[in-house]
Amino acid sequence: MVKEMNIHNQDSYKEKILSLGSSANPENQHCSEEDVLMRTIMRHPDRDLEPQLDELHSRIGDLLEDQSDEALLWLLGGGSPNPRGGFQNDVLALKKFLAKNPSEIGSSRLISGLETLITNISYRAIKAQNSSQPLEPETDDQKKLFDSLCLPAKEWILKQSDINRIYLDRKFSQSHQGDVSGILPEIREDLSEGSDIDLDDFQESLQKPSNFLGKTFPSFMRYKNTFISTWAHSAQQSNIPIRLLVSSSASICAGTVCWLLSESKELSNSENINSLCALLFIPTYYRAHYHTIAETAAGIYHYTVCKGNNQTFYLPLSPQESLSFALRMLIRVVDRDLRSDVEKLCVDIFKKTKTIRPYLANVGLDVFC
Repeated sequence: MVKEMNIHNQDSYKEKILSLGSSANPENQHCSEEDVLMRTIMRHPDRDLEPQLDELHSRIGDLLEDQSDEALLWLLGGGSPNPRGGFQNDVLALKKFLAKNPSEIGSSRLISGLETLITNISYRAIKAQNSSQPLEPETDDQKKLFDSLCLPAKEWILKQSDINRIYLDRKFSQSHQGDVSGILPEIREDLSEGSDIDLDDFQESLQKPSNFLGKTFPSFMRYKNTFISTWAHSAQQSNIPIRLLVSSSASICAGTVCWLLSESKELSNSENINSLCALLFIPTYYRAHYHTIAETAAGIYHYTVCKGNNQTFYLPLSPQESLSFALRMLIRVVDRDLRSDVEKLCVDIFKKTKTIRPYLANVGLDVFC
């Protein structure tokens, strides 16, 4: 379980970061270290990433400029019904966001707004089943938007089955009633996606606030006839927060980001792609209670490995490796003036984890161990 920070007894670097409270919680009362890290990243991104955020805003604005209100409303139905970036079926709010100069938009608002729009484009491109109906564009205006935005984005998006093949927890979750001959089911409980809790706390978690959507904890703990933990159970054993599964949304949306910036020299290598996607998706998914830090990072890593290196298979990152990968990226994307303080905070976050074996893994932990 994530431990809360004692804000009255902090080292100097934590006091500096904790001064960045929100208007609703100016003193960061009862905030975990992860909460503070995500807020700091969104409020103080590295200035070197500002041109890429501005370009994303401009590119999306150009693509949507001539689209009808009906088509825009259909697009907004592609993602979550309660997106953190706003635009809940509000075309006027979308137009106002795109009409503004990005330099006049606060960084948190800009990041969350871009993430919401990128998700909408991505989900409409793959015709995601959890999007609002109709999944297929029906009117001429909807088809025009799909052909100009979603169809070309789809060429850059990896199939969801690719990540399910690497992370078998996802394969089981997607199959529902499918073949589970290789997996031993053990536990299935409803879990608030706003909670990071241990298995022993399941019953308490059922008393969840009404504004949290219910999610299902993975119902298996070890692969059948082995001592190898599933990804979800490995996270729990490693003391790493988990909400559900490795994020396929992160890998899907990374493809749309690369398409939108396909002419940008800034995305010429996987490290730059990782950094931009880390800024866009890790804090927004975390703060919207979609995915934890490690879950989102594993999805980003999947895209850059498979797309950048043309690999169709690789050994999955363990939850601990995913968290290490995420923290390294987050240190890179924060403002340089806060980087040394954020690095110390990230080290403290990683210290809470436990190394377990065995788990299929391929990336070292030397950075934070």
